[in-house]
Amino acid sequence: IGPADEDSLQVIRTLNISGSGISMVVTHPLQVGQLLDVSLSIPGFPLGVFRAQGKIMRSSRLMGDESHLYEAGVRFLDLNEEQRERLISFTFRQQRKVIREKKNYS
Repeated sequence: IGPADEDSLQVIRTLNISGSGISMVVTHPLQVGQLLDVSLSIPGFPLGVFRAQGKIMRSSRLMGDESHLYEAGVRFLDLNEEQRERLISFTFRQQRKVIREKKNYS
């Protein structure tokens, strides 16, 4: 993931992903309104890679964090219906996987 006009941005962790956007922990603050080129390794997409342009909708420093990490919310801008459906399908598969794992550990 990286600003549309700069180098890659280091994503520490993905917090949430949906058919409309992604929430993630990153190493640098991002400006609301900033555009990003998003590239994620997700099964089910051509060559296993999801690509889209995104816009920073929110960005804040993690509270009490001494390592200078930031949470950023990105809205996908240019998804076609097929991409959105594949992304939603992926998120549902991941949710079912988590539920199955919790049931097995209970």
